[in-house]
Amino acid sequence: MKLIDLIPIGKENAITRPDLIHLSGIPDRELRREIEALRMLGHPICNDQNGRGYYLADNAEDLQRWLRQEGSRAWRIVRRNRNISKRFKERSA
Repeated sequence: MKLIDLIPIGKENAITRPDLIHLSGIPDRELRREIEALRMLGHPICNDQNGRGYYLADNAEDLQRWLRQEGSRAWRIVRRNRNISKRFKERSA
């Protein structure tokens, strides 16, 4: 069975990562890589960071919320890396 077939539609049906690991037999790190690969192919796999797990968005509201969450996360990483780089350059000068 394909991983995408194990991810339910709708946030009310979300499946946890431990359950996905159990059902798929895929180790955690590889599972996360495969989920990212599916997202890169355009599958709207969401995870609201609330412990309930992964699901395929079935409405625009859920997808938009997840996209905002991911965008915010990306900007935090960019800002963090910029600050680390700046601090490193100051110390190296």
